[in-house]
Order: sequence, then structure tokens, then C-alpha cells
Amino acid sequence: MKQWIFDFVNRSLNIQNTVLAVTFWHIWQARNDVKKNNTSEHPCRVAQTIVAWVPPPAGTFFISTDAAIFQSSRQMGLGVVIRDHNETCVFACNELVPGITTPEVAEAVAIRRALSLAWEEGFHNFGIA
Repeated sequence: MKQWIFDFVNRSLNIQNTVLAVTFWHIWQARNDVKKNNTSEHPCRVAQTIVAWVPPPAGTFFISTDAAIFQSSRQMGLGVVIRDHNETCVFACNELVPGITTPEVAEAVAIRRALSLAWEEGFHNFGIA
């Protein structure tokens, strides 16, 4: 299964690769909801969430963040992606932050870091999710 993903990414446009990445992320998020909260979401609902994303207007950037907790090492990881109105990734980073072990604090730290990075990199007109 892994090889078809690499083949797809190698022959696809950036927008198609973005859709694939967003699709995987939403599937992973739905899976985590089932595992952690004992809830379930119909696959059609997950698919509707994927299709609903709309790029920002020209001159505006869209910031996506995510965080993960690594309990065994008592740290968190965060990821930041900034895309323009063409859905082109114009900035991305990931970082490890020691001492953060709760999901809510991790998400807040990720958002705070994303806002700081956006400002430092000159992206002043943006939305965040």
C-alpha cells in the first residue's frame, strides 16, 4: 500500500497532494475520536469535512497547526503550515517542546507558536485553524 502513495505524490499536482494530506489528516482525526472518546463518525461526514475547505482570498494566508503529546518523553511536538490563496505551502515547520503533557495546552502552544512564526516571517494577513 505504501508504494502507491509515493507513486501518486510523484505524479500529482501540488493541489492533489494537499488534498491527499488533508484527507489522511481527517481520517486520522476521526480515528482518534473513536479511540479516545468512543465516538464514531460516518465516513461520508468525514469526506464532507475534507471537501469543505476553501482557500483564503488573494493576499491572505491560511495557517494550520497541530500538536501531539509524547508522554514517555514528557514533551510535545507541533507542526505549522502556512498556505497562500493558491494553496501553495509558503512556510512549514515542526518543533519539539519539553514539559507539555496535556492536549489542550499542547494545542494552545502550537497556535501561539504559529502566530509568532507568522508574524516573524512577515505573514500579517491570515486566518488560522
